[in-house]
Amino acid sequence: MTGPEYNHPSSRAELVARLEGNRGRWLGYLRTKLGADAEDTLQNAYERAFLKLESLRDPEALEAWFGKILRRLQAEVYARRLKEANRLETLRGFVETSTPEEAASCGCVLGLLDSLPDAQSELLKAVDVRDEGLESIAEKSGITRNNLSVRLHRARRALRDQLESHCGTRSVSDCYDCPC
Repeated sequence: MTGPEYNHPSSRAELVARLEGNRGRWLGYLRTKLGADAEDTLQNAYERAFLKLESLRDPEALEAWFGKILRRLQAEVYARRLKEANRLETLRGFVETSTPEEAASCGCVLGLLDSLPDAQSELLKAVDVRDEGLESIAEKSGITRNNLSVRLHRARRALRDQLESHCGTRSVSDCYDCPC
């Protein structure tokens, strides 16, 4: 099943059906490795595979080829988690080594973040804490990047407004001088 016969639409459909037929197996594997991120990772793997299916030279190697895609995405999830953990560890280190006033002001920002509407709070956490890309977030949300940028701007403005009403400042960097 190589050459022109491979490019036949039914061959592609067969390969897609084989991948989808093993969905439970792939998902089980990812759940043991990634837990809650398993479903999203599998969907991303299917997307990558379906877009690059024509690059598969040997249809008999479909499972190994797809497994390689899964392992790459698994590594990306691990890297993202590590980056997020490092950011949180840095923040924890700041709070542990800062004066009580600095720690309280930082706590104000984090507390105010949670007081925003869920959509705004989650967007700010995704962008500023987890460092997710705007393209990725927009795609997951089913909106354009421009629309997401507007929502991010509004969320940041809402946080600044909350900060101003709570602490009397509109700048997170001024929190070190916060009277609370």
